[in-house]
Amino acid sequence: MKSTNIFLLLFILLFAGCSLYEKVSNRNIMEIVNAGYNDWSEPPRRGGDVPEKGTDLAVIVKNWPEDATPEFIIHEKHRSLKASVNEKNNLGTVINARIVRASSVLQKTSEEIELSDRLVYTNAEGEVTFIKIEEWTRIDE
Repeated sequence: MKSTNIFLLLFILLFAGCSLYEKVSNRNIMEIVNAGYNDWSEPPRRGGDVPEKGTDLAVIVKNWPEDATPEFIIHEKHRSLKASVNEKNNLGTVINARIVRASSVLQKTSEEIELSDRLVYTNAEGEVTFIKIEEWTRIDE
């Protein structure tokens, strides 16, 4: 009788522990739901001779922590200017950034960088880390 009760108790503890682990681990994992880009071009401004060229980026992240801060996005070996949280919807948190490849107005354009595509952010502990972006979708306006 004691061995049956012990076996039953172990089974219940194991089942409850696994259920709790699954709830905690699935709740906190950030993942990229969608990553989109739109290349743009405009004529030179203010009498300049360099046309404005770049790429707008939008990344939707599931389970984005409230205390995380997006820094920049790397797309096709170009680092974006400062990224920002734009909105939250039923799919996740939308983070936008812009890559400027050429400009007659801005002194600094987006730098080339030898890293894979990723969203770089600062977490609650102040550590700079990233999520890899595996696939991009072209956004048609």
